[in-house]
Parts: sequence; C-alpha cells; structure tokens
Amino acid sequence: VPGDQYHFIISDHRGHIISESITKPYSGEFLYGAHSLLLHKFGGVIYGFTHYSNKIYEFNKEAIRLKYKLKFGKYAFPEEDFFRQFANHGELHKEMEKDNSKWVRFMCVSQSNNFLVAGYQSIQDYYLGIFDKDTEKSVNVKLSDLVDDMGFGFTLPYPIMSHGDYFVGWVNGAAAKKMIENVDDDSNPILMLYTLKKPE
Repeated sequence: VPGDQYHFIISDHRGHIISESITKPYSGEFLYGAHSLLLHKFGGVIYGFTHYSNKIYEFNKEAIRLKYKLKFGKYAFPEEDFFRQFANHGELHKEMEKDNSKWVRFMCVSQSNNFLVAGYQSIQDYYLGIFDKDTEKSVNVKLSDLVDDMGFGFTLPYPIMSHGDYFVGWVNGAAAKKMIENVDDDSNPILMLYTLKKPE
C-alpha cells in the first residue's frame, strides 16, 4: 500500500501488529503487478519478495531473513536512483518499456524440492531463471526456447505454484484443444504439472 513504511507487516487475527520488517525504499511506492504473487508457501515455509527486487526472503516465527538473491543474466531490476526520476508509475513504465530497455519489469517465483524458478519479463521477451538448490548454480532461458514434450506447439507455461517435485502452470482452451479431446476455445484453463531435469 503506498505510504506504508514497511514491506512486510505481521499481525495477529485481530489486526494487532506483531512485527514490521524491510523498510520500503522509494521504488516500493510504484505499482507492481498482482500482490498475491509476492508471497508463496513451500515445505511449510512462507517465502516472499518485495517490489522491484531480486531478493527472496524466508519467514519464520522469529524473524524474516534473506534466503536467495537472484540474477537475471544481462537483465536486472533498476537501482533506486532510477525510480527517483519519475513522479508516477505511468512515467516509470513508459521508460521501462522502451525497445532498448534492460530492465526486468515483472517477476513471479515458485519452487520445487530441487529448484527455484523465477518467471520474469523484460521488454524483449519472457524468461525463466532456474536456480538449482543443490549446486547453487543458475541459468536463464527464454520461454520461447523451451519446447513442451506433449506436442502442444507452444512454450512452457509459467509456474503459478508448485507441489513437491512438480511445478504447476496453465494453458487456455484455445491452445489445449489441439491435443486434448472435448476441449474448445471456451473451456476452462487446463492445469499442467511438470518437472525440471537435472543437468547432466
């Protein structure tokens, strides 16, 4: 919420504040997609990240601590000085959407037992940043470079959540009807479960 001093506020069921963490920088005053995507739960632990940030935090009863710091190849979130040039989010987004922009504009995060995946967008394309928890190595790939082995003929769906070893994404009826019977343009979205292979 614009005007709040902190990114994360923990309260009890009556709304009484228990703790406040991560002071909001100037960039936190700008709109950033769907707020529900900023938090996710995996393995009984809640994880979250702040607006226009590559830092993933882990929440527990005692504290909020930095867990992962993601890198996006040649792309990155802007530094704080960049945001101070703009009076509103319309001006900011116009600058970030220029053809030569190197900025990450949007990110959503999900994870499985072995991987953390950040789906992100620049003006150029959609990408997946894949972080191997065991080796602590990461790779960034264009979504358009990934091919599904079901033969749908479109790119891997963004993960919207995860369950154990599986990531969960969805495709609309218009795309799915080519491979699934009794599906048409007006059908509900089709959920897809998929895993990532360990590099050889």
